[in-house]
Amino acid sequence: MRKNPRRPGRRGAFLARAASCLSVRTAANMGRCCCPWVALGLVVLLGKAHCHNFGPYPDITNKTFIKLYVDAHNKYRSEVKPSAANMRYMTFDIALARIAKAYGKKCIWKHNKNTKIHPDHKFRPFGENLWMGSAGRRPFNPVGAIGSFHSEVKFYDFSSHKCTDVCGHYTQVVWANSYKVGCAVVYCRLVGKSKNMELLVCNYAPAGNYAGVRPYKTGRSCSACPQGDTCQNNLCRNPERDKSNTSYANWYPPYEYEIRCDASCIAVAILRPLLMFITLPVVYYLKLRYPSLSFGI
Repeated sequence: MRKNPRRPGRRGAFLARAASCLSVRTAANMGRCCCPWVALGLVVLLGKAHCHNFGPYPDITNKTFIKLYVDAHNKYRSEVKPSAANMRYMTFDIALARIAKAYGKKCIWKHNKNTKIHPDHKFRPFGENLWMGSAGRRPFNPVGAIGSFHSEVKFYDFSSHKCTDVCGHYTQVVWANSYKVGCAVVYCRLVGKSKNMELLVCNYAPAGNYAGVRPYKTGRSCSACPQGDTCQNNLCRNPERDKSNTSYANWYPPYEYEIRCDASCIAVAILRPLLMFITLPVVYYLKLRYPSLSFGI
């Protein structure tokens, strides 16, 4: 069945008018041309090319964002079946979050190979989980993404330590010795061939998922906690281990300031200034040359 053609929206109509207006015209009808103002409008459109209407997306230091994903991790860690004897309480780490943000901004759907850059040697290497979904016009909530990691529990058999499908995200979430986490969410205009995506990167330290090793020891909750730890909600806690490390508060990953420029970036960085440089003198000249020239649309 033939579909009715879509009527152009305001932007489509504007661009169509621009194309018509920018066609060759004679001096006689120059006065009726709206080209200068259309050109200025194109400049504005190009200036908005790099913007998006998705999100908003929280910064890595947003306390609500941090609490949501840290609490989600600890909830799943405290509820493992069979129960864990040595499951450590998980807390936030700023360096892991900065690495997650810097890597996430690359907008690639593959794991970070550079896992030995953490400023604290005992957190080298670190583990990583990735989640990707379609960008939405609502505040991003990490709980659903962490839940998708945990949902792989159905593919993991603890007794045989085997997976019937992908389950590495789950085992990293409940890896007993991983007690630091840092996540970041970024908007990606393009990830591979997928457009308008939101990418969540979560880093864990010390890393988990070692071959042949189960994620935790089974037994009565907290029965195998390190000496000096207390038990809270089935998790091993230690104030010294749980506190934030301020010694690398001002540290950033080496690729944090990598300069990358896609098509939108080029349009903003080059075409917009160029069009402004060309358009403004043209408008000024036409006003001088044709004082009675009207630019009304």
